[in-house]
Amino acid sequence: MPARFLSAVRDVIALHHIDRGDIECKGHGRKARLRFSNGFPETGRQAIRNVWTPPTAPGPSGGRRARG
Repeated sequence: MPARFLSAVRDVIALHHIDRGDIECKGHGRKARLRFSNGFPETGRQAIRNVWTPPTAPGPSGGRRARG
């Protein structure tokens, strides 16, 4: 995870007084998605989604092969 994202998560947790819950990143590349545990408050989830920027690398299938 990028340091800037982790810093933003710490800020959101402090702002919303979140004391428990889990965040998971599922998938790779452009298909990466955040998953939250059931106990994670919805307001905190949305705030974290707002600062999340998925990676720009290709997904697990890779890019197209060059022909020629």
